[in-house]
Amino acid sequence: MLLKPKRTKFQKSHKGRIRYVYRPYKLTEKENKYGIVALEPGRITASNIYATDLGIKRKLKKSGGGAKEVKNSILLKIFPHIPVTAKPIEVRMGKGKGRVDH
Repeated sequence: MLLKPKRTKFQKSHKGRIRYVYRPYKLTEKENKYGIVALEPGRITASNIYATDLGIKRKLKKSGGGAKEVKNSILLKIFPHIPVTAKPIEVRMGKGKGRVDH
């Protein structure tokens, strides 16, 4: 169940710069939502998001929450939509951009 976009217009794109943008998201006290907070800007892969999601679910199930409560209480506000390309090791320069790695 790794996250990936359904369809993109172009297979490869520029990665761009990593910029820090602060967008606060306020939860009311009635909502029991859990999530991850990034302390510094950086790139995160789909497998990292999935592993963190599983870890939070396990922790909540151990604390006594039911399966439905655990599923509804996790808030995902990030999505891996930037394809990162990589060339194989020991390949000469040139000959275009590498294949999509993750």
